[in-house]
Amino acid sequence: MMELGIRKASSGDLKLLHDLARVTYRTHYSQIWLSKNDMEDYINKEYSYESIRKSLANPRVTWYLIVTDRPIGFAKVIWEMRVPGTGRVGVFLSKLYLDEGTTGKGYGKHILELIMQYSKDKGYDYFWLEVIKQNERACRFYENQGLNYISNGTLKAGAKNIPLKIMGKDI
Repeated sequence: MMELGIRKASSGDLKLLHDLARVTYRTHYSQIWLSKNDMEDYINKEYSYESIRKSLANPRVTWYLIVTDRPIGFAKVIWEMRVPGTGRVGVFLSKLYLDEGTTGKGYGKHILELIMQYSKDKGYDYFWLEVIKQNERACRFYENQGLNYISNGTLKAGAKNIPLKIMGKDI
């Protein structure tokens, strides 16, 4: 495995996060959208400079850049978020996106382990995420990392509701 690094992103990384998010989202999720326009509207809202800037300034949120010899992805973590439909509060992995061609190399597993360790180091004992149900590869990956099914959720995607699987684990 090529040397993998992770570092906390800062406001100086705004353009890099914006560009990485737009490319990696399209690569991994374009097939779930009924309308290209709806997808572009979502991307323009979710990954606008202003949206990322606000998120970077939020003390409850941390963005991490994932790098090898170049930036290959990012993760977004929200500290202390309630798991929908439960009373449980934990660390929410909001996003973990890797560039096309870098999946299947063990990077995701390593990053997930690091983020869970960071969570434990901060005193948290629960970790959770949402994954698109039809993304069977991602669901299997998270199951293999010890995350368990909690419940179903939904992502509103333009005119379509995309089924989500909510998964979590004690850390």
